Amino acid sequence: MAILFRPATRPGPSGSPPASSTAPSTGSGFGSFGGLGGGSGDSGDLRLELWLSLLQASAAQLTAVGSAAAAAASGAAERLQRLSSPPPPAFPAGPPGDATLSLLTDPLAFLTTSTARYGKVVGLLLGGERVVLVSGQEEARAVLIEQAGTTYVKEGTAFFPGSSLAGNGLLVSDGPVWQRQRRLANPAFRRTAVEAYGSAMVAATHDMLDNVWASGRGA
Repeated sequence: MAILFRPATRPGPSGSPPASSTAPSTGSGFGSFGGLGGGSGDSGDLRLELWLSLLQASAAQLTAVGSAAAAAASGAAERLQRLSSPPPPAFPAGPPGDATLSLLTDPLAFLTTSTARYGKVVGLLLGGERVVLVSGQEEARAVLIEQAGTTYVKEGTAFFPGSSLAGNGLLVSDGPVWQRQRRLANPAFRRTAVEAYGSAMVAATHDMLDNVWASGRGA
């Protein structure tokens, strides 16, 4: 943050210039701007240059804040417009209202209830964005493998807003980029590698179940 200030002055003896009320600088602090031109003939030029640099920094900050506020307002207006308009005709049915709180509070219960009521393909409103929950095996295969990168793409979705924010890794890439990265990651997904995680997975599952039963939620 840039702070622009002007030292206070008080009248001096008759015929003498006003004396600065700012304490003389000892080489540190804010007296004469921390010793900048203290008592020298070029002190006015140095102070003017400092004030101008502070003004330029403040103007740049105000411009950046204004641009960010304008972008946020524009995004909010677009989102409100989308929410006020009816969903596309082919948008699947789903629970009313925004599902963000329910999903954060108890994701397993929410997903189980939603799929039991609306089926394997559920339309959701999540954080002001319309998203589709796919839970069926064949449906997931169509989205992730058969039609991946063509009908269904990752970029621009609610969870992967774009490479500028989420990067261009395995989770957010499509097409040839994804295929190349997936081949590089293949050793970590081989049967022997996955089996090595088995004991840790079983132990974590037992701990979770013990906690559930101990809390009475499993009764």
